[in-house]
Formats: sequence, structure tokens, C-alpha cells
Amino acid sequence: VSADPASLLSVAASRRLPRERQKTVAVLDRNATISQMHIPKTAGLSLYKQLKPRGVNFRHVSSGFDERCYYVLRGEGDEHIAATFRNPLDHVYSLYLECSYTSFGRDMTLETDFPRDPEENLTSGYMPALSRWLEHFISENTEEYYNCYHPLNMQVRYLTCNDSAYPEGGHRRLRNQTDDLTEAIANMRSLFFVGISEHYVASVCMLLYQLQLPMTNCDCADQSAF
Repeated sequence: VSADPASLLSVAASRRLPRERQKTVAVLDRNATISQMHIPKTAGLSLYKQLKPRGVNFRHVSSGFDERCYYVLRGEGDEHIAATFRNPLDHVYSLYLECSYTSFGRDMTLETDFPRDPEENLTSGYMPALSRWLEHFISENTEEYYNCYHPLNMQVRYLTCNDSAYPEGGHRRLRNQTDDLTEAIANMRSLFFVGISEHYVASVCMLLYQLQLPMTNCDCADQSAF
């Protein structure tokens, strides 16, 4: 096991961004408190459950209490905000599965018109209800989200929304809302920590490094793990 921080940083060296787009990695005292901007279905809960016992001081309990908009966390004085992001296609599909197949999703959508089909089959890929669900959200004017998740630009929405206008945080989307990508990118760059769910192990190790906590199970020489 390698605990050399330099080796962790070298994992992505071959894919380094142009200098003008690089950002210095912030390193805090290990007792620092961080706030997770938990975007549903991006491994935020897994990160919380794995790292809280290892000494990471999260301000908000996950899940539920950390599913907050960026500007709300900033408005509450949170300086060190962490968030993980996910490939949008995989993210949208995961949101659908959560709303359609989990006990949480079934409870939340119980008295709505959430599309379902008894013939739908995850194994064969026959997904007519998924198709209807996606078609519903093609219109940017729809606010109906079946009391579960509105998938349109959710990750951008969390970076640009404010809970005062969103009773359910970033779960829903307002009619004619403008999802400002430039604003979202600027806010993402201001985050203390950015993780990628598809590179979960590397993300965990990077957060441990930034908080100066023991980097156990971080074999930075094994690039296949990242």
C-alpha cells in the first residue's frame, strides 16, 4: 500500500489539464468540517458511510440532510463543500431505477402517474416505461416530477439552485428554469473537493489526502483501481 501523496497526484498526470485550467488542490487540517453537496445517485451516501468512520467530519448527516443546493450551503457559511459527479447518462438511468424499483421510489410515486409497465424487463432491456419516463422530461417546461426526481440537468441544477425556491432541494425543477452551465462550472471549480463516481476509489483517496487522513487501501501504483 502506498501512502505517498505524490503518487496519488501522479495517477492523472498523463491527462493533465492545460495550465490555465488547473486548480491547486486544497489541503486542510484533518479536523476540518466539510459539507457534502449530495446529488442523489452519485455515490454521495457511499462516500459518507465509508469515510465518516475514518475520521471525516461531515457537517450534515447523509442521506437526506445533505441533499442541498450549492447556494444554500454557501449561504449557511459553508466554506469547504465537497461533491461527487457522475456520467449524465448513467446518472439519469440510476434516477429512474431508484424511482421505479426501490421501496423509496414506489412510496414516493404511489399516488402519481409515474409510468410503469408489467412487461418491463431489466435483463432483456425491454424498457417501455423508461422510454415514457424520458419522453415526459423532454419538455423543459414540465415541473411534474412524480414526487421523486426530475432528471433534466440535475447535476447542473444542484450547482445553481437555491432551496428557498425549491422545497425539495435539487430534486425538482421549476418551469422555464435556466440551467446555466457557465455558472455551474464556475461553482464546481470553487468546491473544496470534486469526486467522480466512476473513479470512486481515486475519489476516496483524494479526499483522504486533502484532509491529511491515513490513506489506507490507496495503492496509487495500481492504476487499474482508479
